[in-house]
Formats: sequence, C-alpha cells, structure tokens
Amino acid sequence: MLNTVENALKVIEYLAEKHEAGISVISRHLGLPPSTTHRLVSTLASRDFITQDVSSKKYRLGMKFFQLGSYVANRFGVRSIALKNMEELADRTGETVNLGVLVKEKVYYLEKISNNDSIRVELQVGRAVPAYCTAMGKVMLAFLFPEKQKEILSRIRFEQRTRTTITDMKRLKQELEEIHSRGFSVDNDELIEGISCIAAPVFSSSKEAIAAISIAGPSFRITEGFIRTHVPDVKEAAEKTSMDIQNLGVNVFTF
Repeated sequence: MLNTVENALKVIEYLAEKHEAGISVISRHLGLPPSTTHRLVSTLASRDFITQDVSSKKYRLGMKFFQLGSYVANRFGVRSIALKNMEELADRTGETVNLGVLVKEKVYYLEKISNNDSIRVELQVGRAVPAYCTAMGKVMLAFLFPEKQKEILSRIRFEQRTRTTITDMKRLKQELEEIHSRGFSVDNDELIEGISCIAAPVFSSSKEAIAAISIAGPSFRITEGFIRTHVPDVKEAAEKTSMDIQNLGVNVFTF
C-alpha cells in the first residue's frame, strides 16, 4: 500500500516537473512496469488529479490540484493582505514582484505580479526552490529564531545552480548575518543565470519572518543603482504587510 502511494506521488511530481508525458515515458523515468504505471495513471485520472490530452494522449496535472491549491493558498492570510502592497511595488519599480513563504529548506511562491515577460515562466506561483540561493529564502532564513534557523540550515544540501550560487555553509551563515544587519537580501544570478532579486522580510507579531516580498528582473536592469533606489520600496512593502498582519491578527501558517 505504501509503495503504491509513494509511486503515485512520484507520478504527480514527475508531471509537475515535465508538464506532460505519456505512460511509456513515465514508466521508464520512474523505473516501473508499464502495467503498474497504467494502473496508477488510471486511478489518478479517475479522481481528476491528472488528465489526458485528447490529441497527444499525454497526461498532465488536472484541475483537482488547482482546487486544492486554492484551498491551501487561502489559508495563508498573508497572500491577500500583501496583494495591494505588491501591486504598488510593481507599479513603482516596473519589475516582477513575488511573495514567498519558507517551508523547511525551500521557498514556495504564493503570489506574483508580473510586469515583464522575461521571467514569467521561470518563477511560477506554486514553484518551490532552494532557500539558500534566493533573495526571499535568504532573508527569511536570516530572520528566523535561532533554533529554527539551525534546524533548517541542517537540511540544506548545496547545489551549484549558477556561477554565483552559494555552495558552502560558512559563506551562507556569513551572508545571513549581513542580511540581518541591513534588513534586506539580494540574489545576483544565484538561482537563475541572468535574473536578480531584492527581498525584504514580512514579520509576525512575534517578530519572526513568516514570508518575504521581492522584486525580480533581468540582471542588466537590477544594477547597484537600481538596488540603492528601490531597496526602500521593497522594505516599505514588506513593512506595510507586516503591520497589516499584526494589526488584523491574521493567522498565518508557518512550517
């Protein structure tokens, strides 16, 4: 039973990553017999977790995930509260604005306001990325309570994603200290080559980072001058969101 559940989850994760695939490709990638894969896919399709394209006969994630995702997103009160501040930040900077939360050692994108097409595909809502190589992830790590930060840092397994990705713990901890001192974080091509970000933390009433707001754009536009100009804007959007959360007593879920 557990193996069946685990294999079904692997199918879901594979389709989430590859967008669509046929049974033979799924079977080969997961190392499962075609008959087993067919049963898993049929069961998932019967519950609308995946759906089959009529023309290509390939499978992709179904609307059930949209429904469930909406339920989860609505539980994050920070999402609806941050939206107005994010829109104002996007108008002011002309760049894409993101909202993320930290789940263990990864950042999940909860919301995005797009003002350019260059990173629309790369930074999708719902995507999970490593915290150590993103501006939002680093700023949330920097403002966690010490014990929680220690626990999450112990989970990190570094991967050289670009030429500027941080790949050792000593350097990461040093940067987190610097981020904590200045109140914002920068990601210079660390997750995606050619994309840079600026992020500031969103705080709960207990003064722990529960989310982050960032602006992201092509690195040739996110220059040192741009950063100096717009860091106050990013921090203001995050501070307004923090104040709204604290004043309204919104229950924000953390992991």
